[in-house]
Amino acid sequence: MEHLRNFCIIAHIDHGKSTLADRLLEYTGTVAARDMSKQMLDDMDLEQERGITIKLHAIQIKYHARNKKDYTLNLIDTTR
Repeated sequence: MEHLRNFCIIAHIDHGKSTLADRLLEYTGTVAARDMSKQMLDDMDLEQERGITIKLHAIQIKYHARNKKDYTLNLIDTTR
């Protein structure tokens, strides 16, 4: 539990929540840069078509910090 962090991204519509989540996935190596797609967590057809998040998404990210500790990040990408 010491190295567990829970957080969510909350902002108004079209302010980059999903883009920030994508960058976190890429930065932590959860998803390789070559496998990245725009709005990676938006998997519904309507979400991809309209470029918006309709349903929130939760994902677990493993992160090795500069302090040499491994962290588990539980991220929720919200809808608004």
